[in-house]
Amino acid sequence: MYGNRSLITTTITAVLFILLEVCSALLIVNNGIIQRLKAVGYIHDVQSFFWEKEADLTRFLSYKSDNQALSEENVRLKNIISKYRYRAEKMDSILFAPENGGYFYIGARVVRNVINSQHNYLVLNKGEADGVQKGMGVVTPIGVVGIVENTTKNYCTVISFLNSSQNVSVKLTGSGMFGPMSWDGISTSGSILRGIPAYVEVAAGDSLVTSGYSVIYPPEIPVGTVRNTTVADGLVQNIEIDLFEDFRSLHDVYVVGNGNSEELNQLLKNE
Repeated sequence: MYGNRSLITTTITAVLFILLEVCSALLIVNNGIIQRLKAVGYIHDVQSFFWEKEADLTRFLSYKSDNQALSEENVRLKNIISKYRYRAEKMDSILFAPENGGYFYIGARVVRNVINSQHNYLVLNKGEADGVQKGMGVVTPIGVVGIVENTTKNYCTVISFLNSSQNVSVKLTGSGMFGPMSWDGISTSGSILRGIPAYVEVAAGDSLVTSGYSVIYPPEIPVGTVRNTTVADGLVQNIEIDLFEDFRSLHDVYVVGNGNSEELNQLLKNE
């Protein structure tokens, strides 16, 4: 019983102490201008802190919708640029150019990305209903991703560039020399450019872009930089390339189609 009385006494003492402290603070604030301003400033700082955190949380929650809006805007701008570029190239015969000529873009999101085998692939959330067809290329602003292999109404599978069966025509921006670039089969960021003559000067850090000599990929897409070069048989160079594209963090991509692909493929087939 004595212990209970001691606990009650201690509790009452603590409550009285807190009440006296609160009363003292109120008296100081109410009767001192400087103390009042300090107290108001402290309260304002606390409010500002929580307002800032609330704004950060709201901004974080809106990232998904903001990114979706930016992706859609990028697709729209890419299509506009592609249309005007095509018209500029066809200026002499624009009246006879097909309406759907040139490249066009379809924004898509990666829903599956396999990168741990020799035959890697992706699944995108766009399909036949969105205009995606087999054989279309898949790119980002900093690299080539792969080629559409199969489609359903709302999805498609893509053969990744990280695949032993894939190669892309690229060129060195300095010399303009071009050749086939393929995955090195080891790293998700490594590839090899073959067929460049040994007499062509190539240095570490030189940049590469898509050549445009393809029905699938548009020209001038940045690809990567030279890491190292070796000469094979004294005639050509094997050039090791560090890719700009990080296949481990792919999220938003563009499916790219060529409005003239059917005509070009028919011509190449005849040749």
